[in-house]
Amino acid sequence: MGFISPISDHFCATCNRLRITSNGKVYPCLGDNNSLDLTPFIRANDRPNLLNALKKVIFMKPERHYFKIDEKSYIHKRFMNTTGG
Repeated sequence: MGFISPISDHFCATCNRLRITSNGKVYPCLGDNNSLDLTPFIRANDRPNLLNALKKVIFMKPERHYFKIDEKSYIHKRFMNTTGG
């Protein structure tokens, strides 16, 4: 079992993960609201555009997350359990 400890062990600079949900959305970061819907590319078996979309999401990865509660300028609107893991 592992624990994600983003507050005490800030690892954004070395994160190489994307999160893909069961409904086809891909998130560049658990702590970010941005996503991209891969469903059209998957359903059409459109591999070139699927790869381009994944590259786009990689470049959407933020430099850091905003999980700290005292950072009121950012509102995270998605709970981690909705993404899966």
